[in-house]
Amino acid sequence: MKIKMHDKRFTSAEVTAAAGCSEAALRQWRNRYNFLGGTVSGDMKVKKFSILDACVVRGVKLLTDCGVTAPIAIEIAHHPMMGVGVLLRSHLEKMENIPALLVVKRGKTTSEVEQFTFALSNPNKLAAQIADSNGIMIVFDLKAINQHVLDFFNVEIE
Repeated sequence: MKIKMHDKRFTSAEVTAAAGCSEAALRQWRNRYNFLGGTVSGDMKVKKFSILDACVVRGVKLLTDCGVTAPIAIEIAHHPMMGVGVLLRSHLEKMENIPALLVVKRGKTTSEVEQFTFALSNPNKLAAQIADSNGIMIVFDLKAINQHVLDFFNVEIE
């Protein structure tokens, strides 16, 4: 079924099933860390999420599976320029010439703030980025994250 990115809305149960995390985890991320801030209403009203929200939840879930703490994973997802959410949206909207791989590495860290560097990549550049990683980096296949969620809901974006 073809849908427009913001037309179809999903319950938290549907989103967490698609992302592979528990509803309790999503609730905790939203309440403690203002994750998906536009979806927090503070009342008992049923929250509804977009397909992009589901893809971002999947990205945060994958980060936490790799040992990244929830607050840091959410910070990476919400980065205004190169965050997982921005780039997943670009791929859902089928923007041209956006590499499918996002590389996240630790940057310079102060005593109070952990910093990250972000870079878009292609498979032929990964070896050089790994060599420059100081031993650890996370690589997101943005298309794979989106496709996982789209396949779960059996939808395509118009």
